[in-house]
Amino acid sequence: MEKYRRIILLAALALLVIVVPRGGVYATGGDSFDEPAPSLGDSLDFLPGKSLGEIFLETTAPSSDKEAPDFDAEVLKLSQRLRTEPVAPLVAVADDLLAQARQNYSSGGDWCNLLHDVRDVLTGSAENKSAAADYIKWRIENKTLLMYSAKKETSEDEEKESAKSTAPGQDLEQKLKGASGPLRAHWLYLIGASRYKNGDRVDCLPWFERVVKEFPKHPRAEIALFMQARCAFSESRRGVEAQDERTEEQAKERAPARKKAAEMFERYRKQYPRGRFEADALGWLGALAFDGEDYLKALEYYIAQAETPGHPETIKSAAFMCEKCLVRVAEKPDSAAAFSLIARHPRIAMGFTYLVLSAPEAKNYDGKYDQPADVKKWRRTILPRLAAEVVKQKQIYQSGDWQPRYLAMLAQAASAAGNQEQALQLTNLAPAELERSDDLLLVRALAFQRAGKAADAIQTYQQFLGKFPKSPMAPGVRLRLAFALQDNHQAGAAVVELKRLLVAPVQSDVKPEAASEDADDSKTEEKNETGAEPEAVDNSNTLDFQDSRYTSGESYPDSEKDWDPTKSSVYPNITGADLDQIQQAIDTLLNFAPLTELATAVDDATFDDKSKKELRSVIAQRYLAQENFAEAKKFMAPDEFKRIAANLETLT
Repeated sequence: MEKYRRIILLAALALLVIVVPRGGVYATGGDSFDEPAPSLGDSLDFLPGKSLGEIFLETTAPSSDKEAPDFDAEVLKLSQRLRTEPVAPLVAVADDLLAQARQNYSSGGDWCNLLHDVRDVLTGSAENKSAAADYIKWRIENKTLLMYSAKKETSEDEEKESAKSTAPGQDLEQKLKGASGPLRAHWLYLIGASRYKNGDRVDCLPWFERVVKEFPKHPRAEIALFMQARCAFSESRRGVEAQDERTEEQAKERAPARKKAAEMFERYRKQYPRGRFEADALGWLGALAFDGEDYLKALEYYIAQAETPGHPETIKSAAFMCEKCLVRVAEKPDSAAAFSLIARHPRIAMGFTYLVLSAPEAKNYDGKYDQPADVKKWRRTILPRLAAEVVKQKQIYQSGDWQPRYLAMLAQAASAAGNQEQALQLTNLAPAELERSDDLLLVRALAFQRAGKAADAIQTYQQFLGKFPKSPMAPGVRLRLAFALQDNHQAGAAVVELKRLLVAPVQSDVKPEAASEDADDSKTEEKNETGAEPEAVDNSNTLDFQDSRYTSGESYPDSEKDWDPTKSSVYPNITGADLDQIQQAIDTLLNFAPLTELATAVDDATFDDKSKKELRSVIAQRYLAQENFAEAKKFMAPDEFKRIAANLETLT
């Protein structure tokens, strides 16, 4: 029933080119449209979506506005206080500093490992307070030994001097010889960690093993055991830099090494239940499962990592990898275990829903484009199955924040299956309730549009844009508003909406969280004490809807540090609109929409003068082509019409 479907078919066949002033061209063929592409009608089935990272940001308590403290000064104060004050209150101070380093990971991430060391001094090596205080002071003075970003704070001469002291194990073995008691555990660990930071994954291992063997009850034994597992992980990837570059033979060859690494991480988890590095261990276990192409198991680990309390620094990397796993799991919609797992975790279920709605393909890595009809069938299979599992877990979706999202997921499944009345019934809430959720407003407007109720769809889309102008789904909503207007015989207003999409990109209010101190993605392995620089986080989050919606080697994020949580880690564009799509829609309307409808945009106060001038020219030329000179004259400057009339008179 949707009128724009018929117009799209005409536009796909059209060869008409309409020239507009100042060299601009609106056309339905040629130039950027030479390459084969999905039709506009097919691409409209790819709905606006939200990245999983965006959903985590929406549903996670906002981070503290408190700036990261001066860790240097605070740790030095601790060392001074240790000489004269009881230890217990100082442990609480160290815990608070560690929590702040995690919360402000983009600026304080490097401090996490050093603060763990400080805490272990306080809890396990403070029998001799003076010696313990001296060690903490030495760690601050030599922080560049294991902290990459700290080098930025030094002068060029200091960097050169620092470089001399950061060679693997240099001077540290001498420090070890002079140490006694539990402080020896710290020096043993530092020797191994300094070698690890400089890229060694073999000679560092005996030092970690010595910590565990010689000081099994010392708090340093926990991180030493964890680092043994990290070394085993490195061995599982030896010889291959990136997961995407591994051949099937290499993957099989590394299977025993992956098994050994997984056993080491599980040993850590068993020995230290709810340990300080539990979230990180889960991330590395997820990476091992991902490398072994057990994507459902990897998803389970990454979900657990994302939901580990007290570790806000792992959310970014965990969400990044969850999304990468979800797109793989979705290729096989016959897995009951997958739907059950996803439904038990609301944020994952919501992210999965949007991933399916916005996906241009069912199988992303088979080297060919899926047919739109096949993708539509796949979507109609996935969403109802997920909705059925979500209903089974209804009790965990009952909180005030989740009830609208729960209804939106069910309504999206109903609408995708063609049951628009059910979708409308599920979203039939009071205006105040609807306006709490961009998720609900989107699916309600969509259901109206699919049901052929253009006027209701227009009102709801406009309600969405009024309440959520900076939503990541706003570009796609505006595109669909344009088509609803066209269906409602308001082609001029439709052109106005489409032209607005070409002006300025939308900015999001959401500030991305920082990444994990030890979390993983499938391409980048080491960070923190390994020497990798923490990523800089861009808070502006420009929604570049001009990107292609298909994943490719050029557009795929290279690593976690290149990923913005508000964008999908799988698809470059999930806004529901792209440049080619918008231009095709404008071309179609200008070439084929009724001229009386287009003319209304000329009087639209919100339409800019340049666009009005171009539109008047298009309307005039179409009337001239019809030899309707009386109407053409209304949209032309007097001098221009006189020239046209004179030319026609000459020809006749």
